[in-house]
Amino acid sequence: GLCGTSIVYDRQIDEVPLTFGMAGLLYRSDILLYDKETNSLWSRYLDEAVTGPSQGKPLANLPFRMVTLGEWKAAFPESTVVSKDNGFDIDYSTTPSGKSSAGDNVYTSLPKHLNYHPDMPVLGVKKGGRAKVYPAGEVLVKGGKVEDTFEGAPIKIQYLSEEQVFKVESATDIEPVKSHWSEWINKAPGSMIYQAGTEGKL
Repeated sequence: GLCGTSIVYDRQIDEVPLTFGMAGLLYRSDILLYDKETNSLWSRYLDEAVTGPSQGKPLANLPFRMVTLGEWKAAFPESTVVSKDNGFDIDYSTTPSGKSSAGDNVYTSLPKHLNYHPDMPVLGVKKGGRAKVYPAGEVLVKGGKVEDTFEGAPIKIQYLSEEQVFKVESATDIEPVKSHWSEWINKAPGSMIYQAGTEGKL
């Protein structure tokens, strides 16, 4: 997406599998999905349908893992990899906004205001209406690995700067969301924020 967010939903709604696509509309700087069966619009910001016959029905998060291409190929060597040479003149090294992928220049934090570069990768975690966010810069301050607790459960987070990949070990009922700072502050403005040495709140 525009914000580099990674999230996986269960497409079974009321025991009926829905087929989702991007609606081409934005809500709070985030894309809206639509389903082909009811033509309802679904918000990733709210995790529910916002218009149409499915309005108010929730989207359930599913657990997932983020891995490097090398790890994936080692586990699934027969996988098909999508080629950049697809007949379209698209530069996949840049984001839709025209900027290149986030690099080390986005890791400088301004902790006095709990503010970060808009493109800084973050990992958010959610459970039971509570949320906490781990900015990549704060994880890198701790050597790229953090051991923490969230809602009484241990959580281990690793950030690989070169690959821009978070690795998470946590309880199965904790929902991880890979995003960017600008997206997260809109999605979960009241979440706790992990800071190397201190804790804060958005």
